[in-house]
Order: sequence, then structure tokens, then C-alpha cells
Amino acid sequence: MAKRVPHLVQKGHSYYFRIRVPAPLVASFGRKEVTEPLGRISHPQAATMARELGAHYQGHFQTLLHELGLEPTAPLPPALPKRSPTLEEVTFVAREGARELLSTDEQMRSMGMESDGGEAWTAVLSDLDDEVTEAISGTKLGQLKGRFKADLEAHGLALPDDREELRKMLYRWATEYGNALRKVQSRVKGEPVDTPAAQEPPSSLTEQRTGATTEPSRKLASQLKLRDVFDLWKAHEKDRPPKTVGAAELAVKRWEVMTGDPVLSTLTRADGSQFRQKLMASEMSDHGTNKLLTWVHVLLNFEVNNYQRIPANPWKGITVAVKSKTIREDWKDAQAVELFSHPVWQRYEVPRVQNAGLDAAYWCPIIGAFTGARATEIAQLLPADILQVAGMWCIRFEITEPWQKLKKASSARTIPMHPELFRL
Repeated sequence: MAKRVPHLVQKGHSYYFRIRVPAPLVASFGRKEVTEPLGRISHPQAATMARELGAHYQGHFQTLLHELGLEPTAPLPPALPKRSPTLEEVTFVAREGARELLSTDEQMRSMGMESDGGEAWTAVLSDLDDEVTEAISGTKLGQLKGRFKADLEAHGLALPDDREELRKMLYRWATEYGNALRKVQSRVKGEPVDTPAAQEPPSSLTEQRTGATTEPSRKLASQLKLRDVFDLWKAHEKDRPPKTVGAAELAVKRWEVMTGDPVLSTLTRADGSQFRQKLMASEMSDHGTNKLLTWVHVLLNFEVNNYQRIPANPWKGITVAVKSKTIREDWKDAQAVELFSHPVWQRYEVPRVQNAGLDAAYWCPIIGAFTGARATEIAQLLPADILQVAGMWCIRFEITEPWQKLKKASSARTIPMHPELFRL
């Protein structure tokens, strides 16, 4: 059954958009609800149109309620006025960003860098390191401009208009991140490096931000960031597994570093394609890339389905095809000798705990070594599967009982038994 889409109604083969008018506005609208025909179109098309119209009317209703002084909750605070920063403020912003980078790196290493998340984080660090190195050398300061701008905007600041002043601030910003990246390299070498504590912001930023914090659920589309949506998604269900929440938060952190943390209402289809190309060009595996994109889709879809400040997920369908492949390593003779020198095979000291396999602990590895069969195939063998065919002892891998399974039909086979296996 298709998931219900808010404000979408189907009558026969036609779809309609319907939304209830807030009670204080009924008199001015002259009706209790707004209905618009969408026509005889497909359900996905109707769902997209319903979400777009829903976002439009909800924004329109909210604006009217504020204008008439009828909004029951406090009005949204105005956006922070953008102004050029001082060098002191740039230093604070850069150090806070660098501290957040070290904090994320510490979290990633505590989880294990061999995971998909670790691979993705290594790619993020590699890209940032290249850009920062070129900036500090003075060759390519401009390529850090997007990251620098995003850091400033988070504090209500804007890029300075003066070109010389901008280069000076970019260099200071790059230097602070360069210090953090050197500490990351020390961790790579096994040296313990602590993440510094948060610092007090300059009084100029403290005064500017006083009373200007907006709850994620009350932010306008022009203010909405992916972290706001993550906070709402996290609070939506109290029993989300900590591991799931942690994976989502790491994806948001990688998003912030790799994209510059744009406002969600500005995202376009082209942005998604460029982000996908950037991920594929990095050192991340296809699986790690697709996992990051999947979390972005989860959060964008959550916003569309629950708050509708963006009418639709602009990156829908932008994924990376993941090829499933298993690489099997050949066993070396020394490894086989080490395994079969264990008392289980030398003196038949099989484990007597029921869930340890008993006699199967002896036979499964031996049969596997001489047949190459899967562990699940060997574990399902019956005494009747050891049989003679034309005078030759064989092992049969077939489904003869309802509970037996094979990976595919062509896996059914009867193979001759190796002389050494027969002797054992």
C-alpha cells in the first residue's frame, strides 16, 4: 500500500489537492478548505504536486496569520543581519571549525577507521588537506572561499567586499584548519592528540546572537540546514537505536564539510549531480558513497513528509550503483597447517558445548577444504548425502528435505569424494 501523502485525495481515476484553512482565516477566505483538481495523472506526479501546493499554502497561511497578528505562537525572529567580520571574529570562527573537525575525527577513530564511515572520512580529510595546503602556500586561496563563506554565515557574518581583506582572512582561516590537519596526521601516526575545549566567542558575536536562536521546527525554508532536519528526525522517535542516530549524525558532519552546509531551499538537481561526482572522484568506495547519499535522502524525505518547507526532495533518484562482489583469498599452506594442528583435528578433542558444533566442528572445515563447498551447504548435509554412484563414493548437495536450502538451483550437484576425505 502506498504511503499516504498529506493533502492528496483520489476520487476515481483523478487526484485532488485539499488543505484546511486555519480557523482565524476562514472569514477572509470565505471557505473552510482549499481544493484544487490535479487531473488524471500518475500517483508520483500527484504526490509531488500536492507537496508543492501544501508548502505554498502553509507558507501563505503563516504569513497572513503574522500580518493579522493572529499567530498563536511567537513570531519568527528575523534572520541575523549579515556584516563583514573582524580578524578576531574570523580567528574564532576558524578555530571553532577546526575544533569540530578534530572532534569528528576523534569520534571516527573511536569507531574504527576500517568501517565505511572511516573510509568516507579519510576522503573528506584528503580533499580538505589538498585545498588548505594550496591556500597556505598562497597558490589557490580562492578554492576555500565556499567553505569559508559557510562558516561565516553560521555566525551571521558575510565575506568582506575588500579583496585584500578577504585574502588576509582566508589565509588566517586556512592556517587554523592547517593546524588541525597536522594534529590529525599525528593521530594517524599513533600519537595521542586531544580535541581542544570550546572557546568563548568574542563579545561582538555574543551580542549579535542574543535572542536570535530559532528552533529547527520554526525555521523558514530560507534558514533550514540539514542539521536542523537531523535534530527533528532524531527527536521524532525516542527509541531510535544509538548506532543509527550516530551513523546519521556522521553523515551530516561529512555533508557539512564536503558541501559547505548550504541552505536546503537552494539545493538543485545539478547540485546533487555535482555532489555525486565529487564523492565518486574521492577515495570513498561505491558502498560508502551510496550510504552517505542514502542518509541525505532519508533526511530530505523526512522534511518533505513532515514539515514541507521544501516541496520535494530535489535529489530523488541520485544514487551510486553498488556492485556486490566477494573477494576470496587463497589459503596458504602455512595457514592450513596452523589450523589443522589444533587438538580438534589432531586428537579429536571436539567441543562438547551444544552450540559449538560438537562433531561438526571437526568435519565441516575438513569437508570444506576438500570440496570448496559453502559452510551453509556443509552444515545441511545428511548421512544419506554420502553415497556411492557407479561404485564411486560421492557427496550430494541437493534439497531432499523441506528445511534445506541452496543459494540457487544450479548449486545442486553430486561430486566425487577426495581419496583423503574418504580415508578420514
